[in-house]
Amino acid sequence: MQFLVIEKLATQTGLSPELFQQVPGILHAISDYNQALTKQGKVKASWGFADGPGAAFVLDVESPEELTRLIGASPSNAFPLTREVHPISSVPGNLAVAEQVVREQIAQQAAMARQQRPT
Repeated sequence: MQFLVIEKLATQTGLSPELFQQVPGILHAISDYNQALTKQGKVKASWGFADGPGAAFVLDVESPEELTRLIGASPSNAFPLTREVHPISSVPGNLAVAEQVVREQIAQQAAMARQQRPT
């Protein structure tokens, strides 16, 4: 199961002076965590945002529980964050499913039209 995880610093909250002093160490811990998960094959891709503090990454996990565990263990949780998590699949896979769904809907519409015709 793959998930796109998007994390952004909640800038409206601000950082306390104490937390701000810890930022370099937290950033280093986040980098180490990302590298470790990448080596384990759990992080398939990751990006930092160029327009503000935040990042996105693709996690490949065996279960929702593993997803929760990996996100919960992230050093990024030291920051006030907004986080979005989205299940993802391949573009070809999504297109194949969409095509099948549309074909089924077309067949259903045709069947309904046949039933509504006077005999």
